[in-house]
Amino acid sequence: MGQGLLKPKYKILGSDMAGRVEAVGKNVEQFQPGDEVFGTLGDCGFGAYAEFVSVPIKKKQDLAPKPTNLTFDEAAAVPQAAVVALQGLRDKGQIQPGQKVLINGASGGNGTFAVQIAKSFGAEVTGVCSTRKMDMVRSIGARVLCTDITRLLTFYAHSFSFYNTRNE
Repeated sequence: MGQGLLKPKYKILGSDMAGRVEAVGKNVEQFQPGDEVFGTLGDCGFGAYAEFVSVPIKKKQDLAPKPTNLTFDEAAAVPQAAVVALQGLRDKGQIQPGQKVLINGASGGNGTFAVQIAKSFGAEVTGVCSTRKMDMVRSIGARVLCTDITRLLTFYAHSFSFYNTRNE
């Protein structure tokens, strides 16, 4: 991603950003100077760690109006973590309503989004996190929390049927 053979591929790193529009090109219609926005620069060369960035909008999802209830810091933390969680659950995991989902690291960047996204799909969510983060993970929708691996394995051994797919 950001690595070159002998030097970094991109001089200024960072993909997720939030800020205020300073100027727009003549063909830009969806944003005006002063608009608060957030998005990802992953498809257009990175550079979000800079004070100012130029965002050539390649896809509609690259930049969006910042929700008014989020600070710039909060909005900048959203794009990549949320998309990774969504892609993992929906695209790769093909999540379905009623499915039981275990999210390891439920209190982390991807994990907090994964818990909420899985719940929005109607899944039964179990979140795994440290004891001090249990209340937070429970508050975002995880049904059962367990930080002790022995209790966790016992819970799942009684919750699922395991099938031998090797015909042995």
